[in-house]
Amino acid sequence: MLVKLGPEKYGYIGFATGLSYYFSSIVDFGFNLSATKQVAICYEKCDNNGLNKVFFSTLYCKLILLFVSSALYFSISYIVPQFRIYFVTILCMYPLILGQAFTFSWLFQGLGKIRVISFISLSIKTLTLPLTVLLVKSEDDYNIAALIQSCVFLTTAIVSFVFVLHYKILHFVQVRISHIHNTFKDSFPLFLSSAASTLYSSLFPVILALFATPSMVGRYAASEKIIRAFSSFVYKPVSQAFYPKVAALSITNKAQSLLVISRLKCVLFFVTIIIAFLLIITSDFLSGFLGQGYEGISGLLKIMSVVPMAIAIGGVTGQLGLVAIGDDLSKRFFMTAYWIAAPLSLICVFILSYLLKEIGAAIALVTTEFIVFGLLSYFYKKDRNIKHYDGLNMIGNK
Repeated sequence: MLVKLGPEKYGYIGFATGLSYYFSSIVDFGFNLSATKQVAICYEKCDNNGLNKVFFSTLYCKLILLFVSSALYFSISYIVPQFRIYFVTILCMYPLILGQAFTFSWLFQGLGKIRVISFISLSIKTLTLPLTVLLVKSEDDYNIAALIQSCVFLTTAIVSFVFVLHYKILHFVQVRISHIHNTFKDSFPLFLSSAASTLYSSLFPVILALFATPSMVGRYAASEKIIRAFSSFVYKPVSQAFYPKVAALSITNKAQSLLVISRLKCVLFFVTIIIAFLLIITSDFLSGFLGQGYEGISGLLKIMSVVPMAIAIGGVTGQLGLVAIGDDLSKRFFMTAYWIAAPLSLICVFILSYLLKEIGAAIALVTTEFIVFGLLSYFYKKDRNIKHYDGLNMIGNK
């Protein structure tokens, strides 16, 4: 798709995707962490009634947020003058936000059945490849490409809902307004963290578009997409597999859950070192493979090559170390790390994008990811020192 569209038209898709991800994070509201943890705990305790309350409370919250985010999404897309040239592409990306509302990955992950949703998503993405090849013939088909890409999320949501009905693990329960309020309250710190992280993970192409041409945005978006793919390849399976296990284990054996986190960080360090080396030596090949217009992508990939390390180890430290095994104080630490990093990332990307265009945005991305990694590591250590996890569990085990 990158080769057929060229950097300019892919810049349209990169911009619309970044904006859509930002608003989908409003719909998600951190439930991928908070609801997953609650589902895992209920499942571990065999509390079926509690599981149903978690599910329907989370679903109602998502429906409310979908209405709010949709209204903001279309309003901002039309009102901001610089965004109007992307408006049709933005409309084509809207199914991504709908899919985020109705994809129950948080439920499957909490139940330890994340392979189901992963298989569904991978199968649908694979099936869309022939459709993309068939329908996307030239640069003029960039809106069709955007629609196909966004419909992956909506189709995944529909199929995942069918699987929820198939497993028959849920039954309708009446949910009080207080349950919905508590669901919002429990996830609010995680939403603030997610909103802050989205400033640099999704809005960098949007901010770059204020100072650069669509071609420059396209080169940056393509480079970031490759880097994010490597990061997801490493971290996502680890998070999906170990987050619910660590959350459940923290109830019975906190020391063991901490040991799992330490081992994961060691493994991910060596894996991401190898990935960084591979990205550096293959960057010229990838640039040539993508074709004319993507010549500058080699330098961008070299700059971003260390990003998977910061994302993977920082993700384990924050999501598993502070959220999965932590309490309200731990979640506040998690939130604080991102809210310190967010303004710094905005300062970096505005200044560097203005001065260096796509190179500046790449440098800002690397800088931000390592600031987040450093802050999460600091707060994780501080959280452990406050609660004396290791000592308390050793005494408890004796």
